[in-house]
Amino acid sequence: MFSIMIIAQMSRTIKLKDASGVSLIMFIFSLSPIFITLSYAIFYQSNPLSIKYIITLITTIIYLILYGIYYQRKKRKAINNKG
Repeated sequence: MFSIMIIAQMSRTIKLKDASGVSLIMFIFSLSPIFITLSYAIFYQSNPLSIKYIITLITTIIYLILYGIYYQRKKRKAINNKG
């Protein structure tokens, strides 16, 4: 379920080219339970659960990269507009 929310947020961020309405803290804190559940699934050899959390981990990391790109672009624009 979480990966669906991330994909929806990614599409919105790409469409608007703006990540200002996103809570970076939420994405960073969501990585801990993803890692814990993924390690649980790998330890108990639960392949469906492992696949689900690998996909969730990948989409979260991709979104964090997107956030960084758009945030840095916005920051650069603000600096250029000042100077």
